[in-house]
Amino acid sequence: MTNSEINNKAVIYTRIAGSTGQADKNENISNQVKKCKEYAKNHGLEIDHVFSDVGVAGSTPLEKREELKKAVAHCKSNKIGTIVVSHYERISRNLASYLEIKIRLGDKNIKILPELSPEDMHLFSMSSAINSFNKEEKDKRIK
Repeated sequence: MTNSEINNKAVIYTRIAGSTGQADKNENISNQVKKCKEYAKNHGLEIDHVFSDVGVAGSTPLEKREELKKAVAHCKSNKIGTIVVSHYERISRNLASYLEIKIRLGDKNIKILPELSPEDMHLFSMSSAINSFNKEEKDKRIK
């Protein structure tokens, strides 16, 4: 798929770690979809399909995210170049993992929107470090 083949269509990707489809009220699936549709409308994108991973942690690699893999395959087969998310942490809560997924999608001419601003990158980097530390501390307490 080349850049000239890509149209104004996009897919939405949502993710929550809980298994019920209801996270806190700001991050549940329906609120994520609503935010993504609003973003798409404001940026002239037509939503083609919605993909939602439920019960998938933010640290889960691409290979283990069934709905994100389906979204990528759908984009490739339908010449769609954009995946819209409500927040970058829907892709990953870890900066290195986020960037790895973003690069792998970029290799397929699929971009993630909205883009991270430089300020977001700094905040993401700090929150990734804090999340990592908290996970390690929690793992120590569990043992």
